[in-house]
Amino acid sequence: MIVVQSPACIPVTFPREILR
Repeated sequence: MIVVQSPACIPVTFPREILR
């Protein structure tokens, strides 16, 4: 799982599969 800080200051976690 990867944690990315979105511009809205909301931590979003998503599987690495989404990064293609």
